[in-house]
Amino acid sequence: MGTVQQHELNPEKQTTKQTRKSIPFTDLSIKNWKPKKDKDKIGFPRHNVTRGLNVLYRKKTNQKYWELTYYLKKSKRRISLGPFIPGVNGAEQIEGTMLILISTHKDLRRTHWLTDPAKTIKEKDQKVVAEDKQKEDEIISKSRIKQTY
Repeated sequence: MGTVQQHELNPEKQTTKQTRKSIPFTDLSIKNWKPKKDKDKIGFPRHNVTRGLNVLYRKKTNQKYWELTYYLKKSKRRISLGPFIPGVNGAEQIEGTMLILISTHKDLRRTHWLTDPAKTIKEKDQKVVAEDKQKEDEIISKSRIKQTY
């Protein structure tokens, strides 16, 4: 084979640029994603809502988790947004959560994090725990009332 034929087979120079692993931001594509190893991550096409958002796979629990990676005051931080459950904590619900976090914690141009979004997540978790405790207390008090009769 001559050099002309070799150039015809490989006309383009191979790039060494690392390709970013990404899948479409839908429940179906996340559900169908097959991780190759433990703690494998996958991102989404760059968009204002999905910037810094990843799905992380844990082999021990055999589950996929939402993870937000962001920079605050020149330090890299990560928070978990919970497990991936299609329809319950899927793409649409996380998009809503991200819009709330972006509107409350990013600057007007929506480019930099001004305050820590982990505070909002922690407050939301505390509200859920308080509501559950209140429901539990109501159930206990109702059962005590029934026992007295």
